[in-house]
Amino acid sequence: MYLFNVTRYGGQGKGERVCTLGELEKWLADEKDVRKYYLGAVALGFIAITFIALRFVTTG
Repeated sequence: MYLFNVTRYGGQGKGERVCTLGELEKWLADEKDVRKYYLGAVALGFIAITFIALRFVTTG
């Protein structure tokens, strides 16, 4: 993958190598895993708080 219109010091280049498609796919997969982890943690926390609140409501 290339980023175009990058001016380099002392050069006339119009493109700069940013990453390969393999690196990009790995980065996206890692980001997806992190998103799943945080979403699961938030959902588990919400469920735990809901059960605690229901317990207090039902027991008085």
